[in-house]
Formats: sequence, C-alpha cells, structure tokens
Amino acid sequence: MICGQGDEMPAPAVADLLMGQRAVLIDELVVLQRSILTNAAKYVKPGGTLIFSTCTCSVPENKDNFDMLVSAGLTPEGFFDELPGTFRADSAKDGYIQLYGKDAASDGFFIGKLRK
Repeated sequence: MICGQGDEMPAPAVADLLMGQRAVLIDELVVLQRSILTNAAKYVKPGGTLIFSTCTCSVPENKDNFDMLVSAGLTPEGFFDELPGTFRADSAKDGYIQLYGKDAASDGFFIGKLRK
C-alpha cells in the first residue's frame, strides 16, 4: 500500500485517493493498537517494563499511543545509554525514539519504553 514515502508515486488523483484510504486505515489501526496496548499493560507486573515498537513513522500509531499509555499511568523510562550510537536520539531520554531512514540507514520505526 502507498504510504506517501518512497520515490515512485502514482498520478496525483490516484495518490489522493490512496492517501485518503490510508488515513482511514491508520485510524482503524490506532483503535486496534490501543486495544492491544491497553490489554498488554494489564499483564505488566508493578515495576515491570512494557516496550512497544512499530515500523512506521505515523504519529498516531507511535507518539500518540505512547502518550495514551502515560495517561493510563505508565511511566516513560529513558534508554539513551542502552542504544548504539547511530540510534541515540535525545527523545530516548524521555522513553521513546522515532527513527527515520535518514537517521540510521534503515526504514523508519518507533520504540517506546515504559515502566508500570
């Protein structure tokens, strides 16, 4: 599925249609992801760690879900010192990283670390 990234895009009218479908898909995924994360958090023991990761750069699927977990009572846990140099983003001190392909010669992804 077209994600708006990459070097080949279809004609503008097709791209607009696909991007609209992608927005609906992301909204549906976020609902599912939040259900999964909320359920997973129930099984983390007090003092335990929850780590979640996605292979997308979508804010609703990443930082917004991270913030939802914080609002639910989990505490962000920094992990800057645990990362290899190419992955050291300042936000890792705040419990998450969002990397883009240009940052680490990889596809974009997100990692969040929280303690219960």
